[in-house]
Amino acid sequence: MLSSAIIVSIIVGSLRGGRLGTLANLEFAHLGLVFLAFFLEVLLGFGLRWGLGDPLAAILHVSLYLLLLYALWNNRRLPGVFYLLTGVLLNCLVIAANGGRMPVSGPALLRLGLVQHHDLLVQNLSLTHQLMGPYTRLWWLGDYWLMPPPFPRPAAFSPGDALMVIGVFLLIQAAMLGRLPAATSKPRPR
Repeated sequence: MLSSAIIVSIIVGSLRGGRLGTLANLEFAHLGLVFLAFFLEVLLGFGLRWGLGDPLAAILHVSLYLLLLYALWNNRRLPGVFYLLTGVLLNCLVIAANGGRMPVSGPALLRLGLVQHHDLLVQNLSLTHQLMGPYTRLWWLGDYWLMPPPFPRPAAFSPGDALMVIGVFLLIQAAMLGRLPAATSKPRPR
């Protein structure tokens, strides 16, 4: 969902007269931690094949959100980062409260036609997600909102995901339109 938000944000920024090259002026502290968090997310996607167990996967899943929180906190002055920070915090809370996995609404997946995703969760074949049930904690922060067709990639998403999309959009718009705070943008070469 975030990758789609980035693409849409860049298109909208271009239509508003922004320039893609100005994204390079964005000084984002601890960007390496953001990349490390995404690497851990990918690693968790392959974790079952590599024999990664539930306890280690839960620690890694919560840890990647803590890395993101640290990086975002250190960039909180940037436009949109408040939304990103809040969204990551909400997702971290629900994941930590549910043993390291994001709860997902089974009916939402079935309504979207994502039967394979539903079946994987029924079989407990994900280290990062699980079906919501009667014992799900903080279920209202889980993936239960729908992004239905004609969206190119239908999905169930959380309130935290929605806030992250808003944050990404606002950050990219500010960067492309040259509206970053003075202390956070690199000087332009003459």
